[in-house]
Amino acid sequence: MAKTIIYNSASASTVFDTDNIAVDETTGNLYVNDRDNSTIYRIDSNGVISTLLTGHQWNVIKFIGGFLYASRNNGGVYKISINNYTGINPNSTTFLGNNVVPGFAYANHKINFDSSGNLYLLFGWGDIYKFASNYVSGVTSLIKIVSNPSSNGQFFIDFKFDGSGNILVVSGYGGHSIIRYSASTTNQTSGTIIAGGNGSGSNANQLDNPQGIAIDSSGNIYVADTGNNRIQKFPSNTTQSTNGTTVAGATTGNAANQLFTPKDFKIDSTGGLYISDNQNRRVQYWASGATTGTTLAGSPIGNTGNSSDLLQNTGGIDIS
Repeated sequence: MAKTIIYNSASASTVFDTDNIAVDETTGNLYVNDRDNSTIYRIDSNGVISTLLTGHQWNVIKFIGGFLYASRNNGGVYKISINNYTGINPNSTTFLGNNVVPGFAYANHKINFDSSGNLYLLFGWGDIYKFASNYVSGVTSLIKIVSNPSSNGQFFIDFKFDGSGNILVVSGYGGHSIIRYSASTTNQTSGTIIAGGNGSGSNANQLDNPQGIAIDSSGNIYVADTGNNRIQKFPSNTTQSTNGTTVAGATTGNAANQLFTPKDFKIDSTGGLYISDNQNRRVQYWASGATTGTTLAGSPIGNTGNSSDLLQNTGGIDIS
């Protein structure tokens, strides 16, 4: 994928609070979720900004198969056409998206699709639901796959599917681990810890409030170890006792070899990492095997502000 400098274009006069970024690798277009301003923007490969949707707060956006999927703050996941965007208010009767998951108010947190096209939703901070690929709005056909009782004292932050179709869940606050669940079993209240889970800490077999996960084509598991300001890599056969390898960051700071509370990241086809470096208000690209990152958006030294080349906050990031 060609890397795009998001905010250094002369035409990029809009300032974003980037809660989530999705990328169309086919065209190079970027979609930015400015949640606080209730707007999703499109930035083309030349840096030209246009408004895709306004009028509602969106929790997360994801670009899959030519459509933008977005979970709305007051409920629902929408499948949005990107070819006929007009910046309309989603409240209007001409809203372009189809509400494929109604009834989940406020805390739609993460969405993913399995290899069969079924949609999975991490609701709030714990439960994961499955919706069949032929799900029809208004039909009660959802299935709870993972149940996270409050008695666990853990908050589930993110999830991905591994090559075998299992669900790998990031247990951040209170859990400090990656937990594997079966995608074919319902109402699971416990899974198998495959990384971390040895208390909060910075040892190679520990995590501290992890908040993101990605899996490469070889099945290796990468974790945004947010509290330790690093990205950790674990082999595909990892267990609770396996030591991770630091592939980005490790110390707090704004130098090119440092991160400051990385919250999310994605892997491209070359093994490079796109990292949402939250407290440094920047997006870093870390090539496979590199010891430093390159700033793609925001200030290389963590400055914040309201000029067109700065970021206020970075949250989720996505490539497709």
